[in-house]
Amino acid sequence: MKTPSDTIGDMDLTPDEFTRDELQSRLQPILERASVICDSKMSLINVLDETGPQTLAAYGDDDQQLISCVNRITDAAKYERDILVISKPDDHPVVTSQLSEEERQLIRFYAGTPLKSVSGKPVGYLCVSDSSSHDLSDDQQKQLQVLGDGARALLELYDQTNRLSKKNEKLNLYSLLLKNSADITFIIEHDSGRIMDVNSGVEKELGYQPDDLKGRLFTDIIKSNPFEGHSVDAWMSSMEKNRGRYVKPLQLIDHQQNASWFQCNFTTEDGRWFVTASDISEKKEAEQGVVELKEKFKKVVKVSTDLIYELEWNSGDLAWGDELTAVLGYPHEDRFVDYDWWIDKIHPEDLDRVIHDVAESVDSESDKMKLIYRIRTYEGSYKYVMNNNYVDRDEEGKPQTIIGAIVI
Repeated sequence: MKTPSDTIGDMDLTPDEFTRDELQSRLQPILERASVICDSKMSLINVLDETGPQTLAAYGDDDQQLISCVNRITDAAKYERDILVISKPDDHPVVTSQLSEEERQLIRFYAGTPLKSVSGKPVGYLCVSDSSSHDLSDDQQKQLQVLGDGARALLELYDQTNRLSKKNEKLNLYSLLLKNSADITFIIEHDSGRIMDVNSGVEKELGYQPDDLKGRLFTDIIKSNPFEGHSVDAWMSSMEKNRGRYVKPLQLIDHQQNASWFQCNFTTEDGRWFVTASDISEKKEAEQGVVELKEKFKKVVKVSTDLIYELEWNSGDLAWGDELTAVLGYPHEDRFVDYDWWIDKIHPEDLDRVIHDVAESVDSESDKMKLIYRIRTYEGSYKYVMNNNYVDRDEEGKPQTIIGAIVI
């Protein structure tokens, strides 16, 4: 089966790519002339897709069985030259292999010429057929080829018009994106990494006029540049996509040389990077505040408590401090256990209350939890403890880590 190239430089002549009625009306004079020159009742132009020839336009007899027969011959035929003439179908192996005896009565003559793209690959065919057997003179064959060249030129014109229309649609979409985005939107050239365009959001967020940044390297306005001398394109090629895009928090430098955190979403199309940057400075400051609070908490509990632990809530992994043996008598190897290990050591009379209090605290929005209960030592006796906890939560408020401080 012949299949056309669908790469840039070859025509993409799938029928639904065109305004069919307009295209067919443009092709009708070519088809009519082909029928007259070749003394044939029917002519057609087909284009190739992955399934074979598909009829684009036809003239004369529009019987679908006849058109199907012509397309099957075209699909199976080997065009050793730029024209193929079959004047005796009953003696031709292509016809006899593709058509039944009844169908061969419909086609007693067939001729065709390929429509080639600029790379020389056939993308379709101009074909004529008739129910009466006859031949074509050299002059008729040449004229059919000339008509084929005209049809190819017309199809190529429509192909280029269609491509240009799609590019214009994209440009309009890019323009709307730049104009209406509430965030900063950059368009960056792949190879050079230079800013091709940026919307007015950059004035509000970073204090630049859009024209101030056009032509500059995107990396010029990044603090602690992660690209490290490489182009944006080279750096992104080593990153993993997240839902079809690249996401990276970056510190962007404003016109006063101050840096603020932005969540940058990178997408690529048509040799360009599209970067949407959303201000996440407050989020970053909050995250840093949590880190500092945790560090302060750990320092405080070291000097004011007897034993500390850290519980990973989702996995249940529990890590005790080095004081475990001195305070409760358990061997050093018991420092890394799980949540059930702790539950098993709580006095049976306190157990239900502790589990209830933990569940209630975890389900709330509080980051603090206080428990009082009895815990079993390694020797089997119980000690009263006061247990203060800090609950570290994610953005959705779900508990991630619980840091506990026990006072005997």
